[in-house]
Amino acid sequence: RDSVDIMARAGSNPASFGDYSEAVPGKGVILTNSEISGATIGIDLLGGTLANIDGLDIDDPGAFAIRTQGSNDVYLNGLDVDDSGLGTNQNYGFYTTSTSSGTQEISNSDFNGLGTAIYLTNDVSTTISDTVISNGDVGFRVGSQSSANHIVDTMTLNNNNVGVQADGTGELNMNDVDITSTSNDVEISDSSVVHFLDGTVDQAKVSVASTATGSFDRDRSFVATLDA
Repeated sequence: RDSVDIMARAGSNPASFGDYSEAVPGKGVILTNSEISGATIGIDLLGGTLANIDGLDIDDPGAFAIRTQGSNDVYLNGLDVDDSGLGTNQNYGFYTTSTSSGTQEISNSDFNGLGTAIYLTNDVSTTISDTVISNGDVGFRVGSQSSANHIVDTMTLNNNNVGVQADGTGELNMNDVDITSTSNDVEISDSSVVHFLDGTVDQAKVSVASTATGSFDRDRSFVATLDA
């Protein structure tokens, strides 16, 4: 007998047990202040991975800067992807395959000159914040296979051919997003509802396909102060 006592707690919500981390020492991917240049695929997440990527610079990806397949928890902060083709190449900054799952968050990132900067084809609700997409063909696209809802908070889409291409069926909640495009600012082809709060968009450049059942809702914040 070694006189060891073991106490265990169980539940469906880890937050109920206080501070915890998804990270397991020695497992997962942590990249900080790194550079990848000229790779066909910069990072390929094949499943079962926790990826914390902070300050990664990827230049001229041949196909994908970051691609996720399988189930992964992906946290991208300070990602900088540049392609010298300025939208003429069919490449992607962040791409999710239709069957991939897990968690996806993008913050404080910059995508420049890509065929499609962010392309979400899976059913994972994704949060994108404080991010700039410029000088590409398509800025942010949701694929037709996706039924997830996404949140975009404080984004600039500048000088892309198409700013936002919503081909899915979920909702897009866009707050403080500024779009200036050479063709269309927003395109809706299916049943996606785009809620656009504040920010800047040219409503003459919002295109809803004749067969689509989705819509574009333009809203503005109103703050009032009442003094007695």
